[in-house]
Amino acid sequence: MTPPTATSRSMSTSRSARRVAALATALALALATALCAGACSGGSGAPAAAAFDGPPLLEVTSTPGALRLSLRASPSPPQRGLDELELTVVDAAGRPLDGLSIEIVPWMPAMGHGVSVVPTIRGLGDGVYLVRDVSLPMAGRWSLRTRLTRAVGATSPTSAAASATETAELGIDVE
Repeated sequence: MTPPTATSRSMSTSRSARRVAALATALALALATALCAGACSGGSGAPAAAAFDGPPLLEVTSTPGALRLSLRASPSPPQRGLDELELTVVDAAGRPLDGLSIEIVPWMPAMGHGVSVVPTIRGLGDGVYLVRDVSLPMAGRWSLRTRLTRAVGATSPTSAAASATETAELGIDVE
């Protein structure tokens, strides 16, 4: 085997330098595109907030009856895929309830199954909760099996508060 000459080493170095330059250019272009997509859309890079306009899709009373829930959807009516919900919870006197622990399980009674995606729920204040990633993969009637837990009456600053749990079935039709 013959040793590499100065010319072949120079050509190899030149090819490597061109590859590095091309890679750097592609990376810079990808970064600029990503930054422009966030800035040019007028957003901060966060997903756009859903619009929950109009009257609630439904209003129900929990079991055993201490809470009233109203539900709005985006899109409305709910569509197959991932939907967002706005759940408003008030007590029997109409006072908004914050700080609840809420679990929602989408369930399709006609098919006897739920979904594997667990919705994320975040309190917004004034008894309003944003429910994201509600997976409704099929058209038809769905039941949102809802469990609401709240702390009630701690007897002293050092004692743990007891909790009260209410449940509700929120029936929605998915197109």
